[in-house]
Amino acid sequence: MTDDIRNRRVAIVVVFYENAADTIRCIESVRLLEHPTYDMILVNNGSSELESHRVRRWLVENIPSHSLHLVGHSFRHPQRAKSRPLGDVAPAIHLLETGSNSGFAGGCNLGIVYAMDSASPDFVLILNNDALASPTLLGELLRFAEENPRTGVIGATILTYDDSRISSAGSDLNLWAGAWEKRFDLGLAYVSVPKAPRFVDKVEGSCLMVPNAVLDQVGLLDPSYFLYWEDADFCFRVKKAGYEVANIATATVRHKVSASTHMHTGLKQYYMQRNRMFFLRRHASQGQLLLGFPGAVVASIRTLFAIVGESKSISGVLAAFARGWMDGLTAPLASPPALAAYQGDDRLSA
Repeated sequence: MTDDIRNRRVAIVVVFYENAADTIRCIESVRLLEHPTYDMILVNNGSSELESHRVRRWLVENIPSHSLHLVGHSFRHPQRAKSRPLGDVAPAIHLLETGSNSGFAGGCNLGIVYAMDSASPDFVLILNNDALASPTLLGELLRFAEENPRTGVIGATILTYDDSRISSAGSDLNLWAGAWEKRFDLGLAYVSVPKAPRFVDKVEGSCLMVPNAVLDQVGLLDPSYFLYWEDADFCFRVKKAGYEVANIATATVRHKVSASTHMHTGLKQYYMQRNRMFFLRRHASQGQLLLGFPGAVVASIRTLFAIVGESKSISGVLAAFARGWMDGLTAPLASPPALAAYQGDDRLSA
């Protein structure tokens, strides 16, 4: 690792809702990173007092006091946040409390704004709280970023938690077919696939890195998605701004897919169906939207068949599907938030 790469400061934003045990394992993996200059921004996104206490207690018992900042709710006030600048001691961990669940995108935005207001890191890495980072993760991502400065989103290869098969190695989306997703190397053993980087349409939000200049230009994640598709939306916005999106085969994390929201719940299916239509309405042309609509319907039907018989409340899931489609087609679309609009605003969650 060159000195230029070692000196690049990264803010690692980890949003958690419940699942204290997974969050603690994620923190432990981050502490093993070989890259020396990072700060970890933990965003407690409205967890119960029990799960919140478990995380806070573990941090107090395991992180040296000079490296731990229990920021609480004070990050909502910029002057108070700036009194604890990132990088005083590196690496350091900062715990933010939102007080309510602002969704994955909203929680990430709060962490990003806190980091950017405090120290302007060179890069922001979003990492799911149920993911385990490999020790070389940041080095691999930063090396690619240094060699490819026009890449605006750099994603890791996501492996299954237990058997190291590929869960995500980037994907392409066909807007003419209802955002039909071609997922590369899905289900293959990691050891068997080529390790060359790949330019793609999108990478998974469970582990992606963005240069601060891109955040300044493109803005933040769109909190109106709340759950799911916010990563695809962000990647497409970055590509429209003239940057590339890349998946790095040699940078890996192991991820518990849907650890906080299970596949066969009405909650997940509502947001999956609604947000697919949000995505298409924002990024597809009129022709793509017209011709792609049947593809979106087919994708939803395939999902329904996949979960029939496995859900304990199929009627609830069906109702969620219907609400998702209706809201996805009719709800107004707000503009994605700009970073500057969030900075210095007490109302950081949209």
